Amino acid sequence: MSAALPRNVLAADAAPPRAVVHPLPYVSKNSVSKNSVAKNSVVTEGARPQVPAAPAPAATARPSPAAARRRRTELLLKILAPVLGTRLEFVKQYPNTARAMTAAILEASKYIDTMANRPKVSQIIAQKSYVNTEESVIEGRMKGEYDNGIGKKWKDTNYMKFYNDGKVNFPYLSDGTWFLTQHKRWGLLKEDVDYMAVAKQVNQIELYKQAAAAAKVPLYPELRTSKLVDGVVWDGKDPKAYAAGFKIKV
Repeated sequence: MSAALPRNVLAADAAPPRAVVHPLPYVSKNSVSKNSVAKNSVVTEGARPQVPAAPAPAATARPSPAAARRRRTELLLKILAPVLGTRLEFVKQYPNTARAMTAAILEASKYIDTMANRPKVSQIIAQKSYVNTEESVIEGRMKGEYDNGIGKKWKDTNYMKFYNDGKVNFPYLSDGTWFLTQHKRWGLLKEDVDYMAVAKQVNQIELYKQAAAAAKVPLYPELRTSKLVDGVVWDGKDPKAYAAGFKIKV
């Protein structure tokens, strides 16, 4: 798929090492100190599965247990998902490789999001070297077709998305700062840092923009607003106050 990318994007770097894929944007507690930025980590956003949020219930209505479970699942699918992560030194030493990897993942995300391609993708994922299961199990979930194993089957229009016109992939700074607020909340950060500076250092949006331009992927505002499961609206504008506002924290 990446063969269509411009030559300058695909220009080879000298003997690039293997990239490391982390399950989440990661900033070690040793790499961040007060008023500093993360020196070791960089994230170029990959194909994060995205499930659109369900309509909010009426203010007086209490969600059913099933609805509550679904909301938690949606939140996890939006946030707790893989990204392509490398050391910052890797990006500096092998910029063409980093750009080409990001562009290739964007093209792969487009391919997966085309429903006609999902049977083939499911066939690959179901192989022994990946999930090692029946192809139908993967394909059904990829199409939003569910079976609870005890007789109930249903079609969910909020199926997983890996591209969604680039909305899934864009490395939003508001997402990056949110992760850091959770580091502060749970004691991984002992003091407040310059949240936005760290997020910019990690997310490497300029590199992403170059890859997105090569892959013809739309760009979006760097901050987005989300109403989270606790009902609080998060927009990334005051992460210090947000991190300090949790009733449950370390």
